Amino acid sequence: MRNRYRLIVLMISGLMMLAMIFIHNASHEKNKEIYTKQIGEMAIQLKKDYLKDTVNNLILEIDTLKVTKTKQYQLHAEQRLRRLQDEEDLSETDFASFYIRVFEEENDTGVWTGVLYRKDTGEILYENLPEASEEQPVLENIGSCLVVSEKLEHGSLVGIFGVHEDYIDHMVKEEIREVIHQQEFSNDSYMWVNEVLRYEGGENYAIRRIHPNLKDTEGNFLSTDTQDAAGNLPYLIELEGIRSSGEVFFTYHFKKLNSEIISEKITYAKLYEPFDWIVAMGVHLDDVKSIVESVTAVSDASLSDNILMFLIYSILAIAMGFLVLYVVNERYFRKSMEKLESELNLDLLTGAGSRRSGEKMLSIYFDKYQVSGTTPVVLMFDIDNFKRVNDELGHEIGDRVLVSVTAKVKDALDPLDSIIRWGGDEFICLIHETAEERIVSRIRKIQEKIREISIETETSTIGATISIGTTRFSTEDTGYMDAVKRADQAMYQSKRQGKSMWTCLKK
Repeated sequence: MRNRYRLIVLMISGLMMLAMIFIHNASHEKNKEIYTKQIGEMAIQLKKDYLKDTVNNLILEIDTLKVTKTKQYQLHAEQRLRRLQDEEDLSETDFASFYIRVFEEENDTGVWTGVLYRKDTGEILYENLPEASEEQPVLENIGSCLVVSEKLEHGSLVGIFGVHEDYIDHMVKEEIREVIHQQEFSNDSYMWVNEVLRYEGGENYAIRRIHPNLKDTEGNFLSTDTQDAAGNLPYLIELEGIRSSGEVFFTYHFKKLNSEIISEKITYAKLYEPFDWIVAMGVHLDDVKSIVESVTAVSDASLSDNILMFLIYSILAIAMGFLVLYVVNERYFRKSMEKLESELNLDLLTGAGSRRSGEKMLSIYFDKYQVSGTTPVVLMFDIDNFKRVNDELGHEIGDRVLVSVTAKVKDALDPLDSIIRWGGDEFICLIHETAEERIVSRIRKIQEKIREISIETETSTIGATISIGTTRFSTEDTGYMDAVKRADQAMYQSKRQGKSMWTCLKK
């Protein structure tokens, strides 16, 4: 009988253990399903953020190149003007010959556009215009086609010369082509550029301008009827997204580089309107599946280990071991994600928050304002004469000024306040203060801290000043950008009033 009871107890214990294992297995499978789904979604979102940031950085580089090239050629134009002005003793006939010789002998690269005419008769003695401008009246057209220009008079002669906007655009496009061709990204990702000819789509709606992996096809026409390996119409999807909002995420199926394997790619495309360029970047998604499978494999191995421990050390020990493992995994996962998120939300040069983090923060505060009516002070400032610092002293000194200004403003803020690098030398501060007199005191403290800046250069010691504009959220605002625009307007009022000033706009 005793052996019978022992057998019954053993059977009941075994059934209980099997039930616990079954419950543990079922719970594990459910958790695994949730985690794998979340990890896959996070991986895809990180890829989207990476693609969008990379494309936007290239577009910012295009704009920067255009500004830089324009400034460079403006300096060259001023030098050429001084050279021509130095020949003031020449007769008009000799000066005309000299003027023409300068342009003919020194324009082998097609940089310069110009005209020489008599102002009393309108007779054109020399003209060098782009082909697209030749059918239009020369004297009426010359001023509008030059992005950089100078004018001089020599007796009755008038010379106008400069650089055509198309030439600068061509130089920028060629440099961007080299940049994209030389870029290297992981996971077989790359950037490319298509130029839209007809926004209504169809046959030959665009030209493939830049493609590092298909260089021999650059210049080929594209069609919105083109299908990918899965029968989708990626060019049509892209064009419809561009027409709708100027940017679009979409997926398509494409062969991997130097392989017959077809893989799904996620792509971000954005229109750069001045060139009619669609700048795009894509990355394969098959590694997302690998990440999920890796997590699943680790999870399954953990389950086997836990079952073994459960059989050896009892149900309670197994449960505690699984709980500890679960907590450790969660903490490691959370810290890894927090570290990754922190890197994405930080401006690496100044240590201020990035624009990406700032936009999220402003959105949260605006939502809170709509519920509670509590609003921070939105303070925008930029550094006075910062472009001149970069142009005259170089970007290294400019970077030191940015870092110093950020540090001084941080010193003047409370721990709960935030500073965000909005772009270039523009910053936004979110100040949690309700009393107006304390806001005035805080801004004075910021200005005092800025006046402490002293940066040694090779030839001198420079300081810095900032122009400030402030506002708060208003009941008339439809989003946080309304307050940002208002703060921006206030800041530019400060600049117009003499810089190193503060202006407040309430609504």
